[in-house]
Order: sequence, then C-alpha cells, then structure tokens
Amino acid sequence: MSPLQIEVLLQQSWLQFQYGFFSNSITLIRTLLIYNPDHIRARKILILALIEHKQGQEALFQCALLHHAGYSDANLLLCETLAFQQEGLYEEALETYRRYLLHRTYCG
Repeated sequence: MSPLQIEVLLQQSWLQFQYGFFSNSITLIRTLLIYNPDHIRARKILILALIEHKQGQEALFQCALLHHAGYSDANLLLCETLAFQQEGLYEEALETYRRYLLHRTYCG
C-alpha cells in the first residue's frame, strides 16, 4: 500500500471516528495496520475508537440491568437513547428518543 493510500485510509478512519461511527473507524484502522503495523497515528485512533465503542456497549449493558431491576419503560428508553448516542448510532438514538417522548406524553 502506497504512503498516499495509507494517508487516505487514515483520514477516512479519522472522519468516521469524528462522526461517531466507531466500528467503521476501527475496521479501517485495522486494515491500515495490516499494511503498516508501526503507524503511530493509526494506533492512537484505534485506541480512541475502541474506548468509545466499549463505552457504548457498556451503556447498553447498563440499560439491560436497569430493565431487569424494574425501571420504567420511559427511563429505559432515555437510557437506550444515550447508549445509542455514545455508540455513534445517531439515527437509532433519534428514533429511540422519539419513542421516549411519545411514551412520556401518553403514559405519564
């Protein structure tokens, strides 16, 4: 892989990270590291993306624990919205937040 291709892949990965698509960023960086395992900037982005991805997964796990503990559906929807946002899944977060608002409006 040429240095230009590596730089393009690195920039694509950084953009994916900035827009919250952590899984996509991780995939691109891992591809880059196959060709250049010593790339320091790529390793830094990979570490950041893995941390953000892990936090989103942990938030979803916490939602499951809250549901098991008997928290209301409205609180769970709000928690799930925040988890989706942390994971970078903004469309799912908006849809879940819309459901949260409907639930709060009609179910109190």
